[in-house]
Amino acid sequence: MENVGIVAATSADTSHTSHSHLASVRTTHVALAHPSIPRLSLQRVQSSRIRGVALAGLLVGFSVIVWLPSQLSIQIFRGDVSTNYTYTSPNATTLVALPVQAQASFQAFTEVWQRWHSVCNRSNMVLARGDSTDVAGAGLGWRPWSLSNFSYDSTAVHDLPECSTVEELLMSLRRGTRHHISNTSSYFVPYNCTFRWYSKDSACEISSRYSDIGLTGDSLSRHHTQGLFMIYTEDWKYGGIPLVSSNQALYDNCVCDGQFSEHEICRDYGQSMFNVNDPHSYGICYDSHNFAFRYNGEQPAGPCRDDLRPRIVLLQGASHMGSNLNRTINEFVIPRMTQINEFTRDCTGAGPVHVLWSGMNSQARALDPLYPHQSREHATAFNNVVDEYVESVYGVQSMNFENLTADAAVSDGFHYLSEVNILKAMYLLNVMDMLTPGQRARRVD
Repeated sequence: MENVGIVAATSADTSHTSHSHLASVRTTHVALAHPSIPRLSLQRVQSSRIRGVALAGLLVGFSVIVWLPSQLSIQIFRGDVSTNYTYTSPNATTLVALPVQAQASFQAFTEVWQRWHSVCNRSNMVLARGDSTDVAGAGLGWRPWSLSNFSYDSTAVHDLPECSTVEELLMSLRRGTRHHISNTSSYFVPYNCTFRWYSKDSACEISSRYSDIGLTGDSLSRHHTQGLFMIYTEDWKYGGIPLVSSNQALYDNCVCDGQFSEHEICRDYGQSMFNVNDPHSYGICYDSHNFAFRYNGEQPAGPCRDDLRPRIVLLQGASHMGSNLNRTINEFVIPRMTQINEFTRDCTGAGPVHVLWSGMNSQARALDPLYPHQSREHATAFNNVVDEYVESVYGVQSMNFENLTADAAVSDGFHYLSEVNILKAMYLLNVMDMLTPGQRARRVD
């Protein structure tokens, strides 16, 4: 059972808090347990100057239940992490509850983040890729770790229900917004509903519902794969780089956010190292979990074998085709979908294949003069057309990462760091969770 400490102060006790400071902080909401409970408008307080008296807090089942008189400032502790709030209630007494799943998701994130934040804030160097495209502070120097305690806390405390369908989930991703805490720190808030944050055990259980998981694309897919392996291992320092490389420089120079550097040292491993037929051999997902994982496999859906579990494929591409619509469709989408269609026709002993598409992301504005064909405006136009094409022709839905990646922390202006790639992976796991056992299933015919 989680230990939750709560400290509160009445309005008289908060007279030392600057009202101008309160006006500048961002507004958020607590998710309520029942629609009949009034909604509370809360403001996160950056200052830790809280004076007051203890407030009763109980655990009822797995939900935190708190009775709050009006005009309070609240500080809620989970382990070593605290969150400070001020609020005004419309009623003299209001019942507030964090829903069971929101609490579990928040705890899953917090436990891993607490394990690694001190390590990665000390060791967070991102090697420059070594060419003219380096922007946004990439280099040998230290930089703030892209993952902060806001990276998931922002969704846990917002007044957002969990997405209940794949369509809702993908829309929450497409229309979400990035909020900035400072010039170097930001977080993503989904639109209208939120995703779950899974522990490594949950991620392995979800993955084992599938016989094969395949990501096919360019370096953005490689980084997406690294994000998945960081979730599988819950190792945010080394988990995104293969464990079997003989190059010690890889482990000395490419840790935390540095795992996503495009410097040759940090790419000195064969992509085949991510091709896993038995996750146990890679040191992940023990117990009864079993699935195959492939990055850029010869057949996106994997080899033909008798296994009725579904398979999932994420196709991603644009930059290697010059971000050109016709080239991407004719040289990438159609050939890959033809391969998958042939697989489903010929491999009768396999389960259904679920296919997702991901196109262009949002590059840093500093790269627009060098690569105008990759600008955000072009990305939006490109994605609108290709997303509609794959949906209308193949019945394939799109994971649109434009808003997730816009103004996010980058290594070189085009490639993103731990926060983005772990969130990409978490969204994919949410889709996989929703698709089994059959919700919104799409079989390629």
